[in-house]
Amino acid sequence: MFLNCYGWKKQQQQNALQTDCRTYSDDGELNYANRYDIKESSHNSWDTSHLHDDEQILERFVRLVDSQTNFNKDGKINAVPIIGYHNIEDDNVITSTHVSLFDAEMKYLYDNGFKVITMAEIGYDEDSNYLYVRNSQ
Repeated sequence: MFLNCYGWKKQQQQNALQTDCRTYSDDGELNYANRYDIKESSHNSWDTSHLHDDEQILERFVRLVDSQTNFNKDGKINAVPIIGYHNIEDDNVITSTHVSLFDAEMKYLYDNGFKVITMAEIGYDEDSNYLYVRNSQ
């Protein structure tokens, strides 16, 4: 998720660069990316597309979380990976993620120095119209 709301593929296809996270543009139209429209990668779609193949899903998870380094430089956080989980169970239904896979993902984050935050730690600056990570160092 880009904290400044630009860079979304749909915006680029429309040839209109959105430069902030306002809900509405100057003409009153709803912006594609805004502070209420948080973009996430759904773990459930990965479980479905990879038929619960934990090895493939872990590789995809690692690529996603590692991609944030392309956007975060010099101590400034410009993007954070957001991954949504619904159920952590070993039942192979569409809404569940295997317990061992969740454990492997959390271990990867821990072993590689990632900080896991809650959505409550994402704030919105009314002056800049950007999202930010609260209390980020």
